[in-house]
Amino acid sequence: AESKRILSGIGNKAVEEGNRIDDTFKKIGAAAATMFAAAQMKDFVVQVANVRGEFQKLEIAFKTMLGSEEKAVALMNQLVKTAATTPFGMNDIANSAKQLLAYGLEADKVNETLIRLGDIAAGLSIPINDLAYLYGTTMVQGRLYTQDLNQFLGRGIPLMAELAAQFGVAESEVKKLVEEGKVGFP
Repeated sequence: AESKRILSGIGNKAVEEGNRIDDTFKKIGAAAATMFAAAQMKDFVVQVANVRGEFQKLEIAFKTMLGSEEKAVALMNQLVKTAATTPFGMNDIANSAKQLLAYGLEADKVNETLIRLGDIAAGLSIPINDLAYLYGTTMVQGRLYTQDLNQFLGRGIPLMAELAAQFGVAESEVKKLVEEGKVGFP
């Protein structure tokens, strides 16, 4: 009987201590959840402000480059949609768009060009900025140079095979055509 009483007392104490510990964790949990929610809300507000600031910078950059607020807003709307539907972030898309505009690509062709370049970049797991750079320099030069061909090939873009098919020649003859300046940008 004495053993039962001692064990029962120990059991009751264990239950009481367990309940007290549970209550303490509940209080701590509620306070922590409140603090965590407040911290998350603060971070969210800061992030929204940062994103808005970045958008304003982009709008100003595009307005300056295009000389028109309407064109800048239209392009931004297209780029936001493109960034949302591709694996690339807004910064990558916007920076690539700025590159293409700087190379002289018309504003109404920027987004469709980025989508094509983005498909290639995503398929080959290369940065879209690299591809926009190569595309833009080739566009400005008006023709493909051997160095550019090698850069495309080095990134896994099978340009040699495509050019051979387009010109109706063997792949081994493509470099000669490039060296002779017979491979124009179009």
